[in-house]
Amino acid sequence: MPKRKVRFGFDVHHYQHEEVDPEVVRHRYITCEKYVYTVIICYIHLAFGTVYSAIGPALVDLKYILDTTMDKISLIFIFQAAGLVMGALFGLLTKHLNRQLMLTALLTMMSVASLLIPWSQRLSHLYLYNGIFGLGAGAWINAKNVWTIELWQHRSAPVLQLSALMFGVGSILGPLIDDPYLIGHIKQLTVIDNTPIDGLTGAVGNDSTGSFDVNVTVIENQRLHNVRSPFVICAIIQIIGPILLIIMYFLRKYEKGGDKYMEIEDRADIERKATIARIPYLKFSIIALVSLFLAFHMSSEQNTQQFSATFFQDIQMKLTASKSAEVVSAMAVANTVGLAVSVLVSSLSLSLRQ
Repeated sequence: MPKRKVRFGFDVHHYQHEEVDPEVVRHRYITCEKYVYTVIICYIHLAFGTVYSAIGPALVDLKYILDTTMDKISLIFIFQAAGLVMGALFGLLTKHLNRQLMLTALLTMMSVASLLIPWSQRLSHLYLYNGIFGLGAGAWINAKNVWTIELWQHRSAPVLQLSALMFGVGSILGPLIDDPYLIGHIKQLTVIDNTPIDGLTGAVGNDSTGSFDVNVTVIENQRLHNVRSPFVICAIIQIIGPILLIIMYFLRKYEKGGDKYMEIEDRADIERKATIARIPYLKFSIIALVSLFLAFHMSSEQNTQQFSATFFQDIQMKLTASKSAEVVSAMAVANTVGLAVSVLVSSLSLSLRQ
């Protein structure tokens, strides 16, 4: 294609008055746009992991704030899961609504819902806010995967793993944000010179059973004030994501469909698709088995991540709420290391196929 002098105006002012190939410039800007959207997607997933992992360590404090039982407050995750299922169906609306605007609205709704969790006056409010949070999360998880695959095509595997790694980083940060603000159970007993001392207030007990003259009202007011702080921090972290999306909508709106982001598939991808097309029901069998695996995986992950902090406070060790949050964060480090390995493996696999 012959080169010609072109003016690209605001979009590509760097190339004004230069002899350039318009297709080369277009490719550069499409590549730049792809990376910008990928960074935003990864950040939003990091923020999602941060907020999601900050809820579990605060369960004991939320229980005391609402004056309820652990059995009842644990039901918030059922409402959250129901929201996830409903949110997954929002993917069908992308055929009729702009995905970027829809996700901006849902992510904003998630941020507001997570912010309001410690302001709940009743259990029903807490259930509602977690259901809304789950609704946005379900829509985001599905849209994020589809969006990443659209952007990167057959090169999407490492990028999908990278976004999962960002969620892992967020799951480390969430409990650490909670850490300084948690109170947990009021009586954390230690014994100094045969005298029981309350680990939270420093009050001296009258006997070995731990009878304390503690101003519980003061502690509960402090708890209410404290537990709101990490949720405010997490909501601020999360709201940055939809702000970035709406900014990009006006600067470089994402265009779904067409061949804008298309890349040439390698032979392995073509052969794999041909194999799936030749064998009846193979595609549906793979989907069913993967779905079953993910169901068990999510159940195990949620139980571990959301209830570990409570468990550590109730077992014989009687860890403080802050220490429990730190242990949960350390557990998330191990998980995140595994996610980092998966990024390397998928990247290596992709490079070997080329």
